[in-house]
Amino acid sequence: VSNLLDRFIHGGVVDMFFWHKWFNFAIFNVADVMINISVALILIQEIFKKRKKDDRMD
Repeated sequence: VSNLLDRFIHGGVVDMFFWHKWFNFAIFNVADVMINISVALILIQEIFKKRKKDDRMD
């Protein structure tokens, strides 16, 4: 929703963080970070679920 509002108000997505001291490519906003963290947590949860299921089978 935030990116959509930025597109209407500013004509594009307004990035929140730019790591200009160390990296020139790392431009992102909070929404990008939350999506990546969520995907990582889901993947970790699925890996542990599978391991737990495999342990019960043995």
